[in-house]
Amino acid sequence: DTAPHLSRFLQENITFTETFANANYTNLSWFALLHSAFPQHWTEARDSYEEGAAPLRILQKMGYKIRIYSSSDLSYFQMQKTLFGQKGQLIDHLEQYTDDRELAPCERDALAMQASARDLEKHANNTIFLFFFDSTHSEYSFPKNFPLKFEPISERISYLTIHKESPDLERLKNRYRNSIAYVDSLLGSFFSLLKDKGLYEESLIAITGDHGEEFFEEGSLFHGTHLNRYQTSVPIGCKLGDNSWISKIDPQRKTMSHIDIFPSILHYVVQSDSFASLFDGESIFTPNARPYHLTVLQNGPR
Repeated sequence: DTAPHLSRFLQENITFTETFANANYTNLSWFALLHSAFPQHWTEARDSYEEGAAPLRILQKMGYKIRIYSSSDLSYFQMQKTLFGQKGQLIDHLEQYTDDRELAPCERDALAMQASARDLEKHANNTIFLFFFDSTHSEYSFPKNFPLKFEPISERISYLTIHKESPDLERLKNRYRNSIAYVDSLLGSFFSLLKDKGLYEESLIAITGDHGEEFFEEGSLFHGTHLNRYQTSVPIGCKLGDNSWISKIDPQRKTMSHIDIFPSILHYVVQSDSFASLFDGESIFTPNARPYHLTVLQNGPR
């Protein structure tokens, strides 16, 4: 009911029984996903590594252009430098919409989709389109004219007054659900665009969220506080071309985390696991996967 396009994508493509974020905090998750590295290495990479994420470096050396459309602020925790190189050398094209502070997250997300639709035909081949959406984060954003699936909703988040027994909690959850429904509608439009242009079947697509969200199920609100399933369980879905490689997945494997996404993509692209030693993550096509996943909480001075 909340996200029909994403649900259908997960049903039709590659996912697993349990899928995890490697952190419950945005910058650590972005780092783990794009570097395919355990997230506790983030600070070291931020302070001493200038080359950007290894999976993207490899793909760029293979001839892929990297186009980024970001509704989120990539200066957050110096992530642009940490992910894409000290001099931005892994970015072939960047559109970021956070300079206009009057734009709501949902408006920025819509601009990212519109820009990709404009660019898709011209840059269809050998191009990575990387999206950072923001509507489902923090204030939970959707357009004023978006048809609400869940009502009533909170008009704003009362951070100081909301609690587990608050009558406003369910309205806050509905606001979150509607923001998910909105992003799902953008995904549906993007899938339709790819299909209309005859690009969907051959495309490699990966979709995930950086972390989950808790609504006092175990005593906390939002994320970044506890390593429980509410804050660390995220959808991860991959479409690798026509998915003919699905038969090569180890049938015993039942889990996947963020750091496995790019090793799997590279394994598919080069038809071998020759880059495996460079990553903490593992390709989903590698048999005998490690029997654990690692997720990290950044708790500041505590």
